[in-house]
Formats: sequence, C-alpha cells, structure tokens
Amino acid sequence: MSAPSRADAREDGARHTPPDSSPYTGLARRMAGKQMLPFVLHPTATSAQCTFREHDGDEFVLVLRGRVELRFPDRTEVLGTGDSAYFLGGQPHHFRSVDEGPAELLAVIAGTPG
Repeated sequence: MSAPSRADAREDGARHTPPDSSPYTGLARRMAGKQMLPFVLHPTATSAQCTFREHDGDEFVLVLRGRVELRFPDRTEVLGTGDSAYFLGGQPHHFRSVDEGPAELLAVIAGTPG
C-alpha cells in the first residue's frame, strides 16, 4: 500500500474556465494512476453555460457553498450547502447556481473517468 498523497488546491490546481461549461479547479492532478477524478466546480447562474454533460464512471458531489440546481433530462434537484448527490455519470446532467452569490461543489468522478 502506498503512502497517502496530499491534495491541496492552492498548490495543485489552477481555476479553468471552459467556454461551454462551469469553471472548475482540479485537485490531486499530480497523483499518478488515480481511480478518482476530484475537482471543485464553480457553477454559474447563467443557463447558457449549463450544457448537459455525460461521462463514464459514477459521480459524487457535495455542495460546499451556496445553492445549486442539479438538472437531469427528466428532473431537477436543488441542493444547498452540505447536501450531496450520487449518480451515474452516463446520465446527462448539469449544474447551475441558483443564488446571487458564488456556489462551490466538491465533485468526484470515480471508475473510468473519460
């Protein structure tokens, strides 16, 4: 068993802002051979940036700050600080902040993230 690796957003990940998705900060990017893909998601309140995503693996999210809309094609859930959700990444989904202030989610994709 290998020693644990310290994952720290301050030293590890810069904030990325893709043109068709919410900004995110990668975590544990230097860890080789990992089985999980952790990141902090900063969902916006703009629907135009809320493109449905789907990917391999399971996804777990925990709301760190704010309120977030988690939308699937057939339903919508509103999650607040401390709420979490676990779902199959192959199910189309997207996140949107529903507060005026910033929102943050800890997201982890496990299995075979693509």
